[in-house]
Amino acid sequence: MSPGIGKIITSQWQDDKDHTAGYGQYVVFVPDAYPWLGIIMAHQDERLVRSGDRVTHDTQIGFVGNTGFSKGAHLHIEYRPLDHIFDGNYSIPPWFHVNKNGIFCPMDLNML
Repeated sequence: MSPGIGKIITSQWQDDKDHTAGYGQYVVFVPDAYPWLGIIMAHQDERLVRSGDRVTHDTQIGFVGNTGFSKGAHLHIEYRPLDHIFDGNYSIPPWFHVNKNGIFCPMDLNML
């Protein structure tokens, strides 16, 4: 897995007492282009970055895994406003993403 250019603000294994423990091994990435956006990448088998690391397009951050509440190896990605990073009420639908102009749009429209 490789993100864009930005900073890893969290890289950890979730404690079982944590309300979000289902993520297992996870990182939170903040892209330079969208400093208000937190991207959670969870269920990793192994994390290769630490909190505070700067990453670029070719930085491998980890390996797809099956940690936390997972029923098979996959990469779980969530996009959330950074000030509500662990509040599920603020999730951005997965079929939407930020286009080159910083506007949320459906995936197929972003390709235009």
